[in-house]
Amino acid sequence: EGKSKINSKPSLSKRISIRARLTVTMVIMASLLAGVSFLGLNGIIESNKSLERAYRNELEPTAIFGRVVTLMSENRAQALQAIQHDESNPVSKTHDHSIFQHTDKMAKNKAEIDDQIARLVSHNYGSEIDDLIARFMEARTEFVEVGLQPARKALLDGNFVEANRLLIANTNPAYEKAA
Repeated sequence: EGKSKINSKPSLSKRISIRARLTVTMVIMASLLAGVSFLGLNGIIESNKSLERAYRNELEPTAIFGRVVTLMSENRAQALQAIQHDESNPVSKTHDHSIFQHTDKMAKNKAEIDDQIARLVSHNYGSEIDDLIARFMEARTEFVEVGLQPARKALLDGNFVEANRLLIANTNPAYEKAA
């Protein structure tokens, strides 16, 4: 009959002190917390980058188009208000400012529109939006060259009937195409 040896040596888990076990557990937990935090922070950073790209490619051009169309509409309104300065119109006496208030505002708006369009064309938004920009620029060029500038010149020359005709025949239809 063989005698089996009795293992009198305690197991490793019993030989390690509670303090050491707690320290190892805390190090493991801290490492896991740091790893999960890193992954979460990285996800937030990537999400922010994605939102920034979406804004730049989708919403920014929309905001610029909106501003440009608003300024174009204001230019039409300024031209109509300038027509009221015709001395043969009884309403002209209610104006306590010169026609230049309107024509200068039209020029200022045109300059801002030019700046906004320069912002639009300086970015590559993708073929779909770039095509939309190209079509809009054609319509806007017609609005300015065929409608707004000739009407503004007629206003500055004091030819209110011609300015009115140009607004009705050229500016308004060109605006409808662009807007």
